[in-house]
Amino acid sequence: MPVHVYANPKDSAAMMNASQLNNQANILESHGDFVGAEKLFLESLRLKIECTGEDSIQAALSKNALGELYMKLDGRWEDAKKMLEDADRVRSGFDDFDAACTRDNLGQLWEIKGDMVKARMAREKLPDSMICSNFSCPLSTANVKSKRRDLKNCGRCKCVWYCSVECQKFDWRSRHKKWCKAPEVKSAEQLNASN
Repeated sequence: MPVHVYANPKDSAAMMNASQLNNQANILESHGDFVGAEKLFLESLRLKIECTGEDSIQAALSKNALGELYMKLDGRWEDAKKMLEDADRVRSGFDDFDAACTRDNLGQLWEIKGDMVKARMAREKLPDSMICSNFSCPLSTANVKSKRRDLKNCGRCKCVWYCSVECQKFDWRSRHKKWCKAPEVKSAEQLNASN
């Protein structure tokens, strides 16, 4: 991953502030203060764009965090989609764990919206660079990516992938059960109309 050196001390201070805002937003989000977290994530994003540009990895990090936050808020799914798609556009140039996380987040968003085909496509965009769909997976806390062939998918929806039965059971109870359904089979005409 590229290392950015900020020649301008003002940019260095702004990026330090952006990082602190991001950390504070994560704390607020973990305590359920989604409105406060959104405010801090947006301010962090503004500073990052000002210092590093719209298409920087730093900005993509904040956009991914905002996308994750918006998925927790009913009715903010279009905001989540916008943030996650933009983060994916920037991160897709890197084959790293963060890029795989963004693709899985997009998969979760399509799952929530009921489109299991798009959920699977988002997650399988790079089949040799995927993550377990259980957000609390021990491999994810160690930033471990997996190949699709080493993961097992949900037998019903076929759009989520797990490294173990334990992760599948945990995610089923905590999240996936609410959204899981068999994928809708679309005709070629329907597929063309939706693109």
